[in-house]
Amino acid sequence: MQTDPMFGILTYAALAVAVVALIITIAAFFTQRGPIQEARYDVKALKKELAAAKKENEGNAELIEQMKEQIARLEAAQDNAAVAMETMRRAAPASVAPALATPAPVITDEMRYCDFVAAYNERRAAAAAAGDEFDRIDIRDAFLQEFHLRGLACANATERMQNPALPIAFAETPAANADFWAFSLTEGRYAVVPSFGDYTQDTHTQGGRDAFASDYTSGSCHTVIVDRPAVFQGLSTIEEKGQLRLS
Repeated sequence: MQTDPMFGILTYAALAVAVVALIITIAAFFTQRGPIQEARYDVKALKKELAAAKKENEGNAELIEQMKEQIARLEAAQDNAAVAMETMRRAAPASVAPALATPAPVITDEMRYCDFVAAYNERRAAAAAAGDEFDRIDIRDAFLQEFHLRGLACANATERMQNPALPIAFAETPAANADFWAFSLTEGRYAVVPSFGDYTQDTHTQGGRDAFASDYTSGSCHTVIVDRPAVFQGLSTIEEKGQLRLS
């Protein structure tokens, strides 16, 4: 049987078209394989990151829950303590109940100046035993610096010599040469004592008798004991007289 030449040509043409289509398909597959593989790798990385984030968040959540439980225990303890205190307050006698309120302590002038006066009397006693200790400038200056003392003296001494009934006027003066020293109690209030050295007639007439009650009669007293300092309002007004023992 004789084959038609045109049929052979068409057959070969169809075969060629199929081969070309196959080549194009294969090329397209290999062309797209790279992005697909990369996408697959990206998904794996994201899954790992998500797992790590979940694990970290689980740890934080556990810590948060522990903190919440601890706070709840502390709040419960506070509530129990408050209930117990209220129960004690109600059950206590009327004379005891106010003490449970624990009022703020009252700080007195004596509490503020007690250490200063104790140190002052101690130094004076040592000076009386040594005889000339207060002549040493370093001892005096160290005491002034330790307690941050300010100096006072009579500002109207001349006028008072002419008129002893004239009220005294105190004024601040350098502490190293002052007749009296002022120790700060509160803002604007001071505990006042005689400065180191003998308590003399001049000391007495120029402020000593005004600021202190004492057994002074005459002469020079080397031993001075402060039972109670004078209290001044500012550095000029006597609020409360002190008490001295002299010999």
